[in-house]
Amino acid sequence: MKTIPMIFNTEMVKALLDGRKTVTRRPIKMPMRDRDIGCELSPREVSAEIDNGLFLNSPYCIGDLIWVRETFCYSINEDGSTIDSNGNPCLSRDSELFYRASPINGLDATWTPSIHMPKSASRLTLRVTDVRIERVQDITEEQAKAEGAFCSNVNEFHNAASPSYCRAFKNIWNSIYSNWDENPYVWVVEFEVAHKNVDEVRREK
Repeated sequence: MKTIPMIFNTEMVKALLDGRKTVTRRPIKMPMRDRDIGCELSPREVSAEIDNGLFLNSPYCIGDLIWVRETFCYSINEDGSTIDSNGNPCLSRDSELFYRASPINGLDATWTPSIHMPKSASRLTLRVTDVRIERVQDITEEQAKAEGAFCSNVNEFHNAASPSYCRAFKNIWNSIYSNWDENPYVWVVEFEVAHKNVDEVRREK
């Protein structure tokens, strides 16, 4: 079992908190490498691995724990010093944490990008329940809904259209990766969400 950090934007963190998101798709980094011998796989070998369902190079395995990185901040005094929950000056990571996905009214915060979130500050842990490879355009309406997308009633030209979770997911994907039309291979990672720090989840094992 591994513990793996993974970045989610604010809207997807909200979906995790709401229980609307139980799967994520991530691009497969090419070229892939064979773990056993350390060399790059040819396109034919990659295709064979995908077709056979071997996934030797998957960075995710069933049972792994993914700790969510999200935009956050520590509580701040007017003079810029960090304060703890009792209002005492404190520069350690034990000070009170705030998260952009759950903002505190009136908080004048200097947000820290998700890439800089330490593991100790993470509040969400995802336990991997399934891993597979698909083309991104193979997503179904059910899976697009499980991605946390809201149903879209407009098309890419902002005209009225039939309701579609897939269309909404396409917009989310393109806003991040801009390669929907290339139909790349992706890791499909399904999970259960625990509203706890990953170290707490590990101690429960």
